[in-house]
Amino acid sequence: METEGPFIKVPIECVSQVFRKTRKTVTSELTAIIKEISSLEAAGAAAGDSDGDETRRGETAGSSVESETDASAKLGELMDRLTKLKATAQEAGREERKHLTGLRKRLDLLAQPPPPPPLPHLTGSSAAASTAAAVAASSFAVTESPGGKTRLDRFIVEYLLREGHSEAARELSEEAGIQDFVTIELFERAKEVEAAIRAKDLGPALRWCEDNSSRLRKLESKLEFRVRERAFLEMVRANKKEEAVQYARDYLQPHAANHQAEVQRDMGTLVFPNPQESTVPEWVALFHDDRWAELASEFLIEMQGVFGLTQPSMLEIVVQSGVSVVKTPQCSQDSFRLSHCPTCSSEGRALAEGLPCAHHGQSFLICRQSGDPIGDDNPPLVLPNGHVYGSRAIRALARPAAGTTGAGTGDAAAAAGSGIVGFDGTVGGTVGASVVTCPSTGQTFRFDQLRSVYII
Repeated sequence: METEGPFIKVPIECVSQVFRKTRKTVTSELTAIIKEISSLEAAGAAAGDSDGDETRRGETAGSSVESETDASAKLGELMDRLTKLKATAQEAGREERKHLTGLRKRLDLLAQPPPPPPLPHLTGSSAAASTAAAVAASSFAVTESPGGKTRLDRFIVEYLLREGHSEAARELSEEAGIQDFVTIELFERAKEVEAAIRAKDLGPALRWCEDNSSRLRKLESKLEFRVRERAFLEMVRANKKEEAVQYARDYLQPHAANHQAEVQRDMGTLVFPNPQESTVPEWVALFHDDRWAELASEFLIEMQGVFGLTQPSMLEIVVQSGVSVVKTPQCSQDSFRLSHCPTCSSEGRALAEGLPCAHHGQSFLICRQSGDPIGDDNPPLVLPNGHVYGSRAIRALARPAAGTTGAGTGDAAAAAGSGIVGFDGTVGGTVGASVVTCPSTGQTFRFDQLRSVYII
């Protein structure tokens, strides 16, 4: 269930965000409207008192008409504002219901019991059979069961969204029918903010920080300070120092308690006419263009933290879990690299870096040439140079020795394939009929030089 935490938290956080934003808007707007109504009531009461004064009635008649006209216009404006506020609240309600419906469907999906895995067909040694059964069961759970296939599609869609491939993610979600299980709009909005930051526009980032201010405070995030700091430094770069000082008083001062050293450093940039051309490396670095890319990356990390998303993506986490099962100490050595081994590929090696090697209570060997399990039906054979292969791979590598006919090779290859190993170290009792070339070193050996390997 740990892998499904973000799956449930994202719609909950989306509902919470919509509620907080709507509450703030409605509260602010209603407060302003009530204040306007109170002003109109006070003006009406004052006009009523003046109408009661017989001596001034003639003088105030014209002004009373004007006041009534103004009041009517004001009431019309207030009605328009209330109508817009109602539409905003209704739109927020529809958005909340959309997220809550998605949450309900996600909970129903998680409540479905997993289907039973297929019964394994036990062949060969018990160790190989048990491992093969476990692999088959896990493979079935991921690719064959409805829940497993949906989960895999979700992970792929999320990864595509994180990498900025929104169209591909949308097409996959529609094809797989998982639109209710992915929140594409969340990542699209985040990518828009990221793109704006990289384009040196801080407006969307500031609005995002304002909408998620409570969550950022709970996470003790530095994002809002970083955005405000960047805005201040850009004012300094443009030589708008008076505006920069006022901006620092309004927006950097509240962060001074937690970022005193940074604020003092930033204020030091006001001393120089062109701080980006200063001889002080620390101040020059503040104005480097790389700071925009760093801020954009920091925003994405904080966004993922606000919505409970994992770092790295769930697809990378589950792939790393699978890679760790097959990782061995030899995977990091170039001399043992195999084309069909996931941890030997450049992508798999990067994912496996830092992961522990697989733990096996019993030895489970895989032929590095064929990829087949080594066991009773595929016994291991060792070449004189120390390299070990399964007998099936030896059969595939066999070729006639110089001065022999193909019949001997066929007999030896068949014997090697059947696993018939003589006590004198020969294969199938055919001595010297065939030779085998080691695929790792290129050395050639006679069959009578091969020896059986016994694992205790």
